[in-house]
Amino acid sequence: MGINLIEGRLPENDTEVVISEHISTNGGVKYKVGDTLYLDVCDRVDDNGNKLTQQDEFNTDIKETLIKKYTKTYKIVGIMKRPSYATENYSAAGYTVITKMSEVSDNANIAVVYKDASKYEEDTENIAGLKNEGETGEPFSISGLGFYDTKKYDVRLNVQLLTYEGVAMSDNTSETLYTLAAVIIAIILVSSVFVIKNGFAISITERLKQYGMLASIGATKKQIKKSVYFEGMVLGLIRNTTRNIFWYNCNSCTFESN
Repeated sequence: MGINLIEGRLPENDTEVVISEHISTNGGVKYKVGDTLYLDVCDRVDDNGNKLTQQDEFNTDIKETLIKKYTKTYKIVGIMKRPSYATENYSAAGYTVITKMSEVSDNANIAVVYKDASKYEEDTENIAGLKNEGETGEPFSISGLGFYDTKKYDVRLNVQLLTYEGVAMSDNTSETLYTLAAVIIAIILVSSVFVIKNGFAISITERLKQYGMLASIGATKKQIKKSVYFEGMVLGLIRNTTRNIFWYNCNSCTFESN
């Protein structure tokens, strides 16, 4: 979830919390590690009875109500940097406070990290039971914003991360990347051809005198060309072998530069 502690530690039970420095820098309320909070835990609902979250910005045109569930005492054990946009966006109605969940009551927000991002669709469907919902006639779909529309879960994906991983790119993005890659590869290939050609040309120019001496004693063009190819092959083998030996011997070496 991108929790970056500035001070203290993470909570170890549901009576400890980590607060955001944004409470101080933006809200003007000063707290420190070790302070105690006495909070009324409430549900934030609109005038239609729908529960609101951090993703729902405060709107003066909509009547909101805080329905008290219980009062609880928390101890501040850490202060973190402002959470990522996925947790607390710039239009969030409140400040994020994080505790350790001991049990799930009526609902909970859970962050899941996949080891293999390429299987995110299959893993998400299996975890949320979306395949079963689809089989029972409750349709589900994923939008471009990374939301699964279901009656049971509100699943949100980190689309930005999936895009950087290269597993959730749009067709336009993929086409652009492949085009750029093709252009760069073409430039590298053409440049390599000219570099190699120039290298041979310089080498031949420097040794024209020697080739002339060979021709003067009866060497044919075929023999001279064969000699050039043989020399290039030997030099290539020596260079490749030397490089492999160097990397093999220095596989666990450390280097320092002055």
